[in-house]
Amino acid sequence: MRTKTAALSLCLSLTATLPAAGSGRYVPVPGPPPRAWVAEACAKPTDPDCRAAAAALAREVAAALVEASRVGGADVAPLARAAAEAGDPVLRTAAATALGTPFADPASTPVLAELADDPVPAVRAAALHALSGSQDPRAQQLVRRLRAFDGGDEKSEAAEAAPAAARMGVPLPANAVYLHFGSSSDQGRYAWFTPDPPAKVLAALAAKGKGPLTAAEFRAQTGDDEMEEMGELGNDEMPSAEQMARAMAMAERMMGAMESAMAAGGSPEEQAAAMSRAAGGLAGMNAALADEYGDPELFGDPRFVVVRLAGGGEAVAVVYADRVLGGTGITVHRAALP
Repeated sequence: MRTKTAALSLCLSLTATLPAAGSGRYVPVPGPPPRAWVAEACAKPTDPDCRAAAAALAREVAAALVEASRVGGADVAPLARAAAEAGDPVLRTAAATALGTPFADPASTPVLAELADDPVPAVRAAALHALSGSQDPRAQQLVRRLRAFDGGDEKSEAAEAAPAAARMGVPLPANAVYLHFGSSSDQGRYAWFTPDPPAKVLAALAAKGKGPLTAAEFRAQTGDDEMEEMGELGNDEMPSAEQMARAMAMAERMMGAMESAMAAGGSPEEQAAAMSRAAGGLAGMNAALADEYGDPELFGDPRFVVVRLAGGGEAVAVVYADRVLGGTGITVHRAALP
């Protein structure tokens, strides 16, 4: 076993000298001479052949790391923690898998916590799986936070870019950090974290929108009860002007999204998805948002601010004390960004 892990350690050192696929970077470090095929491909480190060789070697090393973790041994965990810092997401995914095989050690919780917010969904999913098998109370609390919203099952190895804070349409602190694990661009949910106190964040938001509102106040302002009553009106009854305005705004936005999808040649499923995203553009009408922040052990004292976006539609910024990460959480719900 020691011979195998020693060889694996050398391979990990080798991957550090090669560029991640598509990165175009080459960082020479002392280490063993590369295999002949890698050395030949990387005669010019910026060539596509070198990046392909780096990707192939990374997959080979990742498979060896996972296999070594199944066999066991005290020297596997340090290798996995080294792989967690690799530029190739295949190695980071293997690192999370190895650290969770057969069960994640409490000492690995900080590393897995970092991997759980990786830009690559496959890495996040592997880290969540590893944390789920840990007996560390910190890991179990983190798992609850990671699963607070839908997600964690996607296996894509493509990195998700963090959107610019300026695109949110709501004021965010300059030191806000994007949280990949709490976000879903398809669902129009964008999560951020800041060390600033909630009161400071809310003051900036309140200057641009309606709020801050408690969960009960937010539910009351959505008009859901009115919309339900509107659907129950008799033939001789007329809806109020506010009910009509809300219904017309929703219908116009959804129809516009469907027509745009049709013009682009989208399938019926894509048209339906476009309409669903457009409905999110009136996020201030969705009373169910209040229920998503109902766990006080995760979200402390949530407050809701409804902001009218410059391009039309609404965004709801939810500000809360993040009980797991510490500091202040900010989640923006709005129409999905293109």
